[in-house]
Amino acid sequence: MTAELRRVGRSLTRPQGVRFVLVGAFNTGFSYVVFSVALLVFGVGYLAALVVAHFVAVSVAFFLHRRYVFDADGTMWVDFVRCHLVYLSQLAITAVLLVLLTEIGGLHPMVALPITVVVTTVGSYFGHKYISFRR
Repeated sequence: MTAELRRVGRSLTRPQGVRFVLVGAFNTGFSYVVFSVALLVFGVGYLAALVVAHFVAVSVAFFLHRRYVFDADGTMWVDFVRCHLVYLSQLAITAVLLVLLTEIGGLHPMVALPITVVVTTVGSYFGHKYISFRR
């Protein structure tokens, strides 16, 4: 994609928070599909499904956030490591909440997972803004 097309795309979805929400909504849906397939089709446990979905979705999210949301330049691998550190903290929080909601709260993992997204979304935005793609 050319710089001009990226600029037009960003101008249509200002401010940055709107772009973050759009990319996050897409990535959350994508991650939820991967989680569901791992859980229901392959029969893995919900925490294993969470880890699988996490690593698949982080790769997609990184490129979308880097180009579309934060328009980051610089060393891609440095950004990837910082981005993944932010996502690892989100994974840890999500895993704890998922266990609490399923084991103590009695919710099915497919119901509990979307609840965790509400808790981790704000932290994710600030983590990416000030850690992953800071300049």
